Amino acid sequence: MKKNGKNPLYHVSADNIVQEASGYLDLLIKKFKLEPIMQLIQQMLMPLVTQLLSQVRTFAMLEAIKNWFDSIMLRFQALLAGSVAL
Repeated sequence: MKKNGKNPLYHVSADNIVQEASGYLDLLIKKFKLEPIMQLIQQMLMPLVTQLLSQVRTFAMLEAIKNWFDSIMLRFQALLAGSVAL
């Protein structure tokens, strides 16, 4: 008997629209309708991070960028948890 290695995830919206999710994170994004926020991150934040990382010349610069990025991610986590502390 052959086992199927893939167990797909699906999200069913209130409008009974079924969407396949590529993973648990994608499922949560679809469930909480966070696609617009993710697009904003892709369009605005990622180019900025890419530009900053291209300027890294020392470990201290890399550490400063990492700390900045970690603080942004903590704020996003707080936002998703419902306790916004911006």
